[in-house]
Amino acid sequence: MSNRRLAPATVSEQDLHAWIDGELVEPECSEVAAAVIACPELASRASALQALKELLQLAYNPVSMLHDGTAIRRDKTGSHD
Repeated sequence: MSNRRLAPATVSEQDLHAWIDGELVEPECSEVAAAVIACPELASRASALQALKELLQLAYNPVSMLHDGTAIRRDKTGSHD
């Protein structure tokens, strides 16, 4: 594992999206997580991206899982259970 730590300013938008989507591998995943914890602005951006991801899942997936594990099923008309 790398000893380097990413400064919040060095976390790219692409890396932040990949982290939210669970697409980063170690050590990058841990480095981005540490940067998010260390920087309130980066944490706010990550939270906004996570919320956007959940909204998109609700809009396009017949069964969506929210960040808290809640399943929301949509029928063909688009209404929720």
